[in-house]
Amino acid sequence: MFGNAPGITMFAMMLPFLAALLAPSLVKKLGSKAAWILALAPLFIFLHLLGFTDDIGAGEVITGGYLWVPSFGVSFSWFLDGLSLTFGLLITGIGTLIILYAGGYLSGHDQLGRFLAFMFLFMGAMLGVVMSDSFFTFFIYWELTSITSFLLIGFDHKRRASRRSAIQALVVTGGGGLALMAGLIILWLTTGANHFSFLLSENQGFVAQSPYYLAILLLVLGGAFTKSAQFPFHFWLPNAMEAPTPVSAYLHSATMVKAGIYLLMRLNPVLGGTVEWLTILPIFGGITLIVGTLLAVRQTDLKLMLAYTTVSSLGLLVMLIGYGTEKAIGAAVLYLVAHSLFKGALFMVAGIIDHEAGTRDVTKLGGLRKAMPITFGAALVAAISMAGLPPLFGFLAKEDIYYALWGMDTWSLALTLTAIVGNALMFVIGFVVALKPFLGPKVETPKHAHDGPALLWLGPVVLGAVAVLGGIFYSFSHYFISIPMSSAVWGDLVDVTISIIPHFGSALILSIITVALGILAYMNVDRLRGAIDRFYNWFFGGWGPDKGFDQFVSGIVRASFWITRKLQGGKLEVYMTCTFATIAAALIIPMWFFDELPKMPDFTGEVNFYEAAVMAIVIIGLMAVIYAKDRLTAIVSLGIQGFAVALLYMLFGAPDLSFTQFMVETLAVVILALVMTRLKLSAADHRPWGEFFIDMGVALACGIGFMLFLMRVTQDPFDPSLSEFFAAYSKIIAHGANIVNVIIVDYRGTDTWGELAVVMVAGLAILALVRIKSPGKVKVADNVPDDDVLGVTERTGASK
Repeated sequence: MFGNAPGITMFAMMLPFLAALLAPSLVKKLGSKAAWILALAPLFIFLHLLGFTDDIGAGEVITGGYLWVPSFGVSFSWFLDGLSLTFGLLITGIGTLIILYAGGYLSGHDQLGRFLAFMFLFMGAMLGVVMSDSFFTFFIYWELTSITSFLLIGFDHKRRASRRSAIQALVVTGGGGLALMAGLIILWLTTGANHFSFLLSENQGFVAQSPYYLAILLLVLGGAFTKSAQFPFHFWLPNAMEAPTPVSAYLHSATMVKAGIYLLMRLNPVLGGTVEWLTILPIFGGITLIVGTLLAVRQTDLKLMLAYTTVSSLGLLVMLIGYGTEKAIGAAVLYLVAHSLFKGALFMVAGIIDHEAGTRDVTKLGGLRKAMPITFGAALVAAISMAGLPPLFGFLAKEDIYYALWGMDTWSLALTLTAIVGNALMFVIGFVVALKPFLGPKVETPKHAHDGPALLWLGPVVLGAVAVLGGIFYSFSHYFISIPMSSAVWGDLVDVTISIIPHFGSALILSIITVALGILAYMNVDRLRGAIDRFYNWFFGGWGPDKGFDQFVSGIVRASFWITRKLQGGKLEVYMTCTFATIAAALIIPMWFFDELPKMPDFTGEVNFYEAAVMAIVIIGLMAVIYAKDRLTAIVSLGIQGFAVALLYMLFGAPDLSFTQFMVETLAVVILALVMTRLKLSAADHRPWGEFFIDMGVALACGIGFMLFLMRVTQDPFDPSLSEFFAAYSKIIAHGANIVNVIIVDYRGTDTWGELAVVMVAGLAILALVRIKSPGKVKVADNVPDDDVLGVTERTGASK
């Protein structure tokens, strides 16, 4: 709508980050009214993406971008097809409403500017995930969603629960991100493609034949399952409800939790269709669907009920993607869009109730219909869509799910039964949220309830209206959204024809069964909640993946302290011994293992008298170091070795290097002597014989290792290309006759500056150490310190 020029698309991808920079200053000047101005940013992106719908609907694919690191084939590029366009419209369209909602929800909050900045960073990261073509930029945005969600979930950082939930989400999704990175690297090496557009156009079906397919699949699923909260990684998502409600509404409807679904849909043409894909995804998706809905019914907190139904909905999407048929893909697409609309609206409704009534405990709410008519209407429309009733868009999704899954084989029957149970329980939750707080006798609430400002109710009303219009005008929805998105996921043209007019058949019968079960469960929801709670406590004994995460983190903390106490007991000589032993092993073992030991040098050549004199100095200095009776003699004797090396440099035509070596050795001797004044320079060596032989062995191993390494390097053929280049161009380009100086100052100027910085920092550290007065013997703590973030010792009952 604003033009399809690559520059505008690039600007659109960067716009959320620019808005994040402006948010704090705008809020400081305008307060919550700044939300109206800031919401123009995602609205602009939404309208720009809307301009692509005609082209994408006609089957075109839009690509563009710029080379970033050409030598590695890395680009900053975007890829728009039906899948990425639909996600982009959801992210920016719902994002516009969420920004407005946040302005009303946090009106008067002293950190509103910071919050909106985090929201825009989160929006930009998610937009980058779905629009990126390059693996490299995709992964950067993928991890950025984890980092920005950490900031949002932990927004109220003074509360322990918020900090714990933020860290939990970061650990789980970040760990999955590392698995995904490995999977993308193997996929890149296997196919030679590091862009989705090329991978999808050239490598469909090829990856499944690769011996690395299973490794790629499991690693990619690790990233997708953790991000989209599949069992057993589902626990972080309900805990993320510690974030303010605008975060929950955005995170659950159109952003982070859908990133894993996006990844599975994007790679379905490449990784899908195999036995592994068709088995793993439906099993884990089905388990997640049932577990999520049962745990949702168990809750009384409105946000937690909705959070667990998000887990179940994500499981349903994974199950449909894994079912592997064209109809199942179409159903998954319809359900994803429907879920984004009704879940965003219901979360905002829950936030309005909490904000205006002062509680979101469903057992302490009732009779709010007259006080909050607009909120009640929006909640009812969203619940009807969630229940899958006509004429809303959710009805199209539910009907298509049953059309896709129904079959007479055991596998299809099992998945259909799973979908019926899950949809019936989601029917219950939808109407518990939409009806229980509003109907029945009036219940006194902590606040005097009312609808609140337009910033609060505008979002759920608009999303409800879109769900209604999308269902009624289903042919337009299919042309612009369902068909292009399904075709992109399937890898070929998919025709989506489901309508809001019920047609008698298996899908309609299954829908009627679902609604009947939902009504029955809703009428007995309190007893059902109690039964599920009793079963959970009896079967699991209060344990679950959430508590298991705490135990895992607690174990890691305790193990790290135990290892630290064992390996870092506070003795410098132990550290030095370990360090040099590692160096010796790194030098000798690879050469020995790969048969790269050097050949014995030829000593039959003539030795000049000055060479023999230098070698004699080296040997005399070595003997002096070994047999020195005190530290001062050893330090001075050690300098003899460096001076001998400096003489060798001078004899072989490197006077500048020789001069440098002389200066370094002189300074080293002086500094060491000054440092050793803190000790008794005349003290003799009183080490035990065992320690003496260990030190001698490590020293000999290091010396032999460096000797073998240098001999092996010098025995390789010399490549003079760099030397010839510097000799030819130092005078011409850098105007310097001294080639070594030109290399150090011009060609390696940044390296030289870095080396100088390192030396300066090391010198300052040494100076600080020399000037510190010893406070006496410090005892290393034996006990693990109290946890200050996760509260794992408190939750697991471990002693402090």
